[in-house]
Amino acid sequence: MTANPHAPFLIERGSGAVVVFTHGFMGSPAQLRPFAERVAAAGYSAAGLLLPGHGGTAAEFAASTASDWRVHVRRAVAKFSKEYRAVILAGHSIGGTLSLETAARTGCVRGVFLLNPAVVLRGAGLGAVPYVASLGLRSKSDAKRRAYDDGTSVRSAAVRPHAVAPPYAEVLRLVSGARHSYRRVTAPVAAVFSRRDETVSLRGRDLLRRELPSPPEILTLERSSHGFYTVPERIIAERALLRFVRKCADSEES
Repeated sequence: MTANPHAPFLIERGSGAVVVFTHGFMGSPAQLRPFAERVAAAGYSAAGLLLPGHGGTAAEFAASTASDWRVHVRRAVAKFSKEYRAVILAGHSIGGTLSLETAARTGCVRGVFLLNPAVVLRGAGLGAVPYVASLGLRSKSDAKRRAYDDGTSVRSAAVRPHAVAPPYAEVLRLVSGARHSYRRVTAPVAAVFSRRDETVSLRGRDLLRRELPSPPEILTLERSSHGFYTVPERIIAERALLRFVRKCADSEES
């Protein structure tokens, strides 16, 4: 039987710290696997969550809600906090939004690392659904199309915008509601944005600087997009993640 490429994962190491990765809308743990492997190579455990409604059918995806996603991340963090001395969250897109919300509601999170976080969206109305459903599929770049294709865990939804509309409405509610929680995030935050991001606005950098209690570390990539990183810029982002994880883990141990 062929293994599910979108299955959640856990790479265990002995450092006592774990980085919990959460993917974005229509995304997959596979998107974040390269970052997780970089963290694991440095001696830290890494877990990749699969959000409810993802990795299955379009009908399952359409029935998923922001509440389902929130509960899943919070339960995972509660579980890992009992097994590891330090829990660090890393999220892409709405996975970043969910990570910030979770950090605002629990004192066990030692740091939050964001990859193109969905804090301010471009074209955020429901009229954007057909565009969102086909993100990356129309790209002229083979590497970019492949990255979006490999990172989409609800493949049939990409050609069925009606299956995307209900959960995308949940995304809009999630992004809007999450802003009220950012001022309660006491853990350090670092964020990577991409200037060519088709989904997330760079105005999110200003929102994070304004709403978070402590100034976040901000890195802006020039040639990457929402779900695709050029090789040089992916290396830059991976190095930034590793520096951040080391700082948070060392702070916990000191």
